Amino acid sequence: MKLLNVLRIAFFFLVCLVALAFAEAPQGRAIENAPREEGVVAVDSHERNPDAKALQPLLPDSRHDVREKQDDRDAIKIFTILTVVFGAFGVVWKGYEVLNRDRDRVLSHSSGESSLSLRHKLAIIKNDWVPMHLGLMVFIFVVTVGLFAGPHFLGDTNPGIIFFSSLAGALGLVAFLGYAHTFPRDRRLLYYSIQEEAVLSTRLRRQISIRECNTADELREFVAFGRLLARIGGNQSQPLDTSEFLRIKLAGSTTQDSGHFQCWLAFSEGLPVGRIAARITRDCERGAIGTFGFFGVGADPKITSKLVGAVASWLRIRGATEVRGPFDFNSNGRVGVLTSGFEHATSLDIPHNPSWTGRMLLAAGFSAEEEINCWISEVGNTRKRVADMRASSRCMPEWTMEKLSAISAQKRLKAILGVYNAAWQHNLYFTPMRSEEIRFYLSEMDALIREGFAALGNFQRDPRAIVLALPEVSELVPVGEGHHFERAWRPLLQAIWRRRNWRPHRARVVLLGVVRDRDFNYVRRDVALWLIEELLTSLHAIGIHEVEWSWTLESNKSISRLLEEIGCERYKRLTVYAKQL
Repeated sequence: MKLLNVLRIAFFFLVCLVALAFAEAPQGRAIENAPREEGVVAVDSHERNPDAKALQPLLPDSRHDVREKQDDRDAIKIFTILTVVFGAFGVVWKGYEVLNRDRDRVLSHSSGESSLSLRHKLAIIKNDWVPMHLGLMVFIFVVTVGLFAGPHFLGDTNPGIIFFSSLAGALGLVAFLGYAHTFPRDRRLLYYSIQEEAVLSTRLRRQISIRECNTADELREFVAFGRLLARIGGNQSQPLDTSEFLRIKLAGSTTQDSGHFQCWLAFSEGLPVGRIAARITRDCERGAIGTFGFFGVGADPKITSKLVGAVASWLRIRGATEVRGPFDFNSNGRVGVLTSGFEHATSLDIPHNPSWTGRMLLAAGFSAEEEINCWISEVGNTRKRVADMRASSRCMPEWTMEKLSAISAQKRLKAILGVYNAAWQHNLYFTPMRSEEIRFYLSEMDALIREGFAALGNFQRDPRAIVLALPEVSELVPVGEGHHFERAWRPLLQAIWRRRNWRPHRARVVLLGVVRDRDFNYVRRDVALWLIEELLTSLHAIGIHEVEWSWTLESNKSISRLLEEIGCERYKRLTVYAKQL
């Protein structure tokens, strides 16, 4: 506080010195423009009025009197401007102290010796901090406009007064822009802090309510809560994932003719503390199939219990007898809950949830149904192993490779869709990908796909195998700052990638599959090694050192053996849960 008082005094004396400098400056033509008063003859009046010479001895020195009066007026104006500036500075500084005090009360989670409730903190923000901040901004704006327009409104033409008033107005404008810039950032920080405290609380004081999300604003709040969970869980790549809002809209549009889709948010004291979505599809063989996804909850077990209860009731009405997940929004998106490998870096479209998520599902009556593995390897080591394995592989003259770029991938949309559905149809949790889905995903990845990162394997000119890798874009986002890119990430990546200013060090193999066909089943493994060798050659050429292979099912022993043979190691584990309704 002593330093603040010293700064105030220094600022006051600085303004006084500037004011005195302008007050002592010659007034120039201001005397000529001085208003004439009764009984006072202007300096040059004798040139226009010959009788003025006779009156001159009877009057005091007119030039001296006019100058003194003009100096007095200028001094009063400068003193007025000085008083306004100093008073406004005091008000703004005091308001700044109050704002910081209220902000610290919210962020420190206490007020003196007593702990503040979430409701109390919300009241501080809504009733104290926000009105005070807006009021200060309005006050600074009014004072700034007055300083800029005051001399012109009063008809003052003294250049010193105008300059001094404009200088003070410029300082006010800087203060206004500073407050306007920090307001949304600090407001977001305060709300994030309160929401984070509510999510981390293991025992919420207030009752938990569940609401359906149907409107666009409700869905945006649903997505915003996902970003909060990603921030708490340390997942800086989540804001770079395929837009959740568009993915949710896609889920609703692709289930209109085959099932239903619904989202829920859990609230406590008006703050979101959990979210979940449910989807039901109808299959002619398996009947009604219920899944849940977009799952994220706070540390209080009551939140999960409430959300799971809402999903179970919704699915029972529609005839489902079992629910499994999480799937965002099916097996073609994000799958499972991260249960092992939290210490490793995040990856695009791989869950990186808070550590308590799996425990909450187990406490709500779910059981682990399937384990999912994520693998990692060094490009150099894997290339050597694959080359040695390829040396003893069979000759495959019927096979040709078609390398894809972002443009050619869009043109070969139908071929990619056919290979994907045919190669993965025997896997657990397989959901056939529809044309609108593959078009959506490719449009989101077009800034990342370049020639060599994707390829089709053609058997007698018929596409029967595919491989696709993406650079790890989470390297672009500093940890903890990913939420600043939730809307502008795609243009940023496009600019960086196309100008070749970014050199990624990691990549993720998203797709690697060969269609099962009795005509070439005996060379399926050799085809996979061929695709892997060509992919690693392309990745090594641009300087990528590490490759992630994810994800694979624990029950898929053949692909697990292949990845182990080429030098991959398990480094993350995801879990899919199921529950009988």
